[in-house]
Amino acid sequence: MVLFGDVLKKCIENNNIKIYQLSQSSGIGRTYIHKIISQGSIPSEENFQSLINALSISPFEKDELLTAYKISKDGEFLYNQRIQVKRLIDRMCEVQQLSTPMKNNFQIKEKADESRRETEVINGELSVNHALESLLSREADFYKNPCVRFIIPRDYNFFYNNLFLKYCKNPALKIECLFEFSKKNEIVKEKRNSNLDVIGALMPFIMKAGGSFTAYYLYSAFPVKYVPTVATPYFLITHDCVTAFTIDLQTAIIFRNAEIIECYNKIFDDMKHKAQPLIGYVESLEDSIMFYGDIEKSGATGISGFGSHPCVAVYYNKEVLEAHIPHGLPSREQMIEVITMLGSGLRKLADKGNTPSFFTLDGFDLFVRKGIIETIMEGFFRTCTPPERAEVIKKMITDTENDSILYRTINTSNIKVPSCFYTDVFPNSHMNLVIGSPVDGKTADISTIKIGESSIVAAFHDFLVNAVDSDLVYSKTDTLKVLREALETLTNS
Repeated sequence: MVLFGDVLKKCIENNNIKIYQLSQSSGIGRTYIHKIISQGSIPSEENFQSLINALSISPFEKDELLTAYKISKDGEFLYNQRIQVKRLIDRMCEVQQLSTPMKNNFQIKEKADESRRETEVINGELSVNHALESLLSREADFYKNPCVRFIIPRDYNFFYNNLFLKYCKNPALKIECLFEFSKKNEIVKEKRNSNLDVIGALMPFIMKAGGSFTAYYLYSAFPVKYVPTVATPYFLITHDCVTAFTIDLQTAIIFRNAEIIECYNKIFDDMKHKAQPLIGYVESLEDSIMFYGDIEKSGATGISGFGSHPCVAVYYNKEVLEAHIPHGLPSREQMIEVITMLGSGLRKLADKGNTPSFFTLDGFDLFVRKGIIETIMEGFFRTCTPPERAEVIKKMITDTENDSILYRTINTSNIKVPSCFYTDVFPNSHMNLVIGSPVDGKTADISTIKIGESSIVAAFHDFLVNAVDSDLVYSKTDTLKVLREALETLTNS
């Protein structure tokens, strides 16, 4: 592990800096600087900044010192995990911007006559990839109810990229997959959260509402424990064949025997029954609200969140909802009851303290100018009037001043955030990804995705709590300035 003291010593020696000079310019005693260098003492944030400001070193060396300080202070595992979560959030944004829209006019093709061997062995990366692409195309193009089931390593990019293209092309394609997850003690030992890597590989599928994608996970040494042969532990099942892969994915064996296909389907079903769903989907906004349920009974010990807009649900009460939810909506009374419960539950969790809530300036500006919350469909919630917006912002200012809720505006030059997006993280319970699909400037569809795997939930919550004082968000002072300027604009309009 990189130690801050070792990196500081190297910077001092490489730049011919005297300890007494550094002590004078930083205001930190020479004895304590020696303890940092020789005994591994970790300075406070304030002393670290004093040292950085006092050192006449290059920007590269300052970055190296900052990295070493974070690793020494928080540990290598948390440092690496926070980088993983940031990359995962950036990945969400890339997926939203680059992914192919799903087609609803897909036409099944006629199967071409083929003379195919019952068993076929394919060797070499290019040949295996070509065979895989052909198998996926045949399944997606030629079957009325196409389905693929598989255990394939998360880092087989060619497979996942091709499968995603088929998934977008044919929304009827049913996908079921299984992954091995690591327990907490294992990921800490590995010094990175490999479970987050699985989420990263599956993110294009997760963020695509309208298809049929299901992922499961097991905490166990599989697939070796379950499959017929250790030599080919990975497999793909389609309608008319099973393709088994060696562990290095350089050799594939295609079986077109009905009994073997049935055998592998039974293996997959047995594993699925022992596994847990990685994600849960809710497609409509009404169901999404019901999906939240009574969060006070969820076991959550707090809440954190971030997204393209501020979270204002914490300020919902029955009076507000009666005035804003239009009459005639299905289950209106039940929705009012559930959202009232949600607002009350969020408030109680927020009052426990250490409640980060981040939002983008663009999403906040949309709320200030038009009273629109991006992840609420037009027609579901009456747009807030300027006085109502002003009242919400007053409450945000009070919560920010008192640190009841740690509102911060996101610095989008350092981290990207998808549009029409919000994530609520409930530590020791679950997290919800709320994703909207904007069409012509309006939110056309809303999906809520629930993830309950404990290491992923804990990783996101830790990331958000740690980000409060990072360069990923603007400071409390800067955020209050934005809120007060918006309040003044609304008050004077």
